Amino acid sequence: MNNKQKRVRRVFLFENLIVFSKEVTSSEDTELKYRTKHVVGLHEIGLTPYISEEPNKCHIWTPEMTLTMYSASPDDAESWSKSISNILWGQLKQIKRDRDMSRMRKTRGAVRSRGALPRNRR
Repeated sequence: MNNKQKRVRRVFLFENLIVFSKEVTSSEDTELKYRTKHVVGLHEIGLTPYISEEPNKCHIWTPEMTLTMYSASPDDAESWSKSISNILWGQLKQIKRDRDMSRMRKTRGAVRSRGALPRNRR
């Protein structure tokens, strides 16, 4: 398959991953069904949110691949980019908070073990 070919995909954005799927149609079923094409963890992606020459698209990339998302309008592309970006920034902030808390616990434990802080007695 040529990677330059455009394919229509349904995209589902979750807190920790993004799912690219293909709508599967069947004459017997009346409900929508999807076949998963790509699942990418948000912890492993990069985002190029705006391409000046083509404002209807953005790139999601990993070390293994680049996925180009085309939207119906520049507003849709901006909305998707903002949503993904907000999740990524939120995850980065959480990682920093977790790292800082871990450092505080280690520091507190080191100070306590040197006898600088009284131990709680029960």
